[in-house]
Amino acid sequence: MTKTSRWVLIVAAMVAAACGSSADGGATGSEPADEPAVEEVVAAEDAPTSTPTHATDAPTEEPAEEPEPAAAGTSSDEMPEIQFQEGLRSDFEYGFISPRGAIQDAFDAYAPLLLEPGTYTTDSMRTPMTFSLDQRWRLIVELPSYMLLVDHDRATGLWDLPLIQFNRPEAMIDPTDTTDGPPRLPRTVDGFDYDAWFEAHPQLEVERSEVAVGGIPSVRYLIAHPDGAEIGWPCRPGVQCTPLSMLWDAGPQDLQSDELFAFYVIPQGEGSPLTALSVVRADEGWGEFLAITEDLMASIEFGPVVEPVFSERPWEDGVGSSVPAGPLWFPVGPGFAFEVPQDLRADMRRNWSWLLLEDLDFQLFPPNVEIAMAVESPEGVPFETADQLADHLVERVAGAVRLADAELLGQRAARVQMFGVRPNELVFRHVDTPDDVDRNLAGWFTQDYVELWATETDEGVFILTAEAESEELLAPALELHEFVRDTLVIERR
Repeated sequence: MTKTSRWVLIVAAMVAAACGSSADGGATGSEPADEPAVEEVVAAEDAPTSTPTHATDAPTEEPAEEPEPAAAGTSSDEMPEIQFQEGLRSDFEYGFISPRGAIQDAFDAYAPLLLEPGTYTTDSMRTPMTFSLDQRWRLIVELPSYMLLVDHDRATGLWDLPLIQFNRPEAMIDPTDTTDGPPRLPRTVDGFDYDAWFEAHPQLEVERSEVAVGGIPSVRYLIAHPDGAEIGWPCRPGVQCTPLSMLWDAGPQDLQSDELFAFYVIPQGEGSPLTALSVVRADEGWGEFLAITEDLMASIEFGPVVEPVFSERPWEDGVGSSVPAGPLWFPVGPGFAFEVPQDLRADMRRNWSWLLLEDLDFQLFPPNVEIAMAVESPEGVPFETADQLADHLVERVAGAVRLADAELLGQRAARVQMFGVRPNELVFRHVDTPDDVDRNLAGWFTQDYVELWATETDEGVFILTAEAESEELLAPALELHEFVRDTLVIERR
């Protein structure tokens, strides 16, 4: 199992910083007035009227010197947690299929980046979005449908509060879902009626107002958890989490009880809205950050609205998402077509993917089938044959045994069984990266119960695995494995 998926990496960081996990909840919303006044989001009167620009047009009043793209590289060392920075950059560069965002392209560098005051344009929301910054911000993530900015002057950790997260969510969480926490993901519903969601959660304190963002009539919700409110699930000691939206590739977006939120919903045609979630710690209060948020939101200008966020088959663009029963095609290695017998969740990265059986009762991770390439050992020794990989596993993993050969993709396949082995040991990698990149990047790690099949393709050694945390849960993974391998063919596109 690969442990550096966006589901693991980004959601783990969002949990630590307050933006994503899984589970259930409750919350309240004030009833909208019959004819609510529209509040235009305007910048504070003392906001500067002109700022240096970057990656957009020239400033309006007195021209200021445009920062050179190299500034991102030289200023990034002013951000904390250098090792964390480099780990994120390497993962964005070598792990993700999706292209770099427009801001990263302007700097010719991967996030995290330190953004100086100026004007920036991103394409991560699909609809082009230009915004102005009056202070320094850290761009932590700029991926399709997901951008994260951290207040550089106030946040201590690299990925810390206060922050603003922009999304085009995949779905809204079902307001009636009563999930009390992981591992099961909460149900979702069609549409994005956030008024209904808040009305179904009366435990939350919510102040609703109609605003305009970038000229688009929108809604802002100010959200707080009253002391003693019984809502959500215990995601951290003393903290309750309530899932609000399902994010593409990143799991549920939670409201955590020790935080305050300003949540903006900006319609984008009939499909997924653009949302902005501004977050601070509840014990610190809003202070100046709400005004800072309002200034940033007031500066936003949009290009032509783009909908839907992704195609009807987002997994073909390398985006993790729900996948329907029937024929599928995954952009792994040379490209593979196959069928699945039921609706599933897929996580997609460069040279590997998961098919996740998340509707089962598991504790740590869902039973799954992995469709991937095995490129090299942790020491960088390339695998040229399936037998070489299988021998490497038997030698490297205590308890790994060779099974009788079988047939995969119409040719001989080596099989290895790993039952009750020590989990989380790096044994091979899915991509070839420079020597100075973290060797754990895009690595395959042992799990408790695994059956791995391997065979050769023109683009390297291909693997198809069934994985689970217990022998009992491996059974449905093996059933899915059999269904996939019986329909699996190489299909180049």
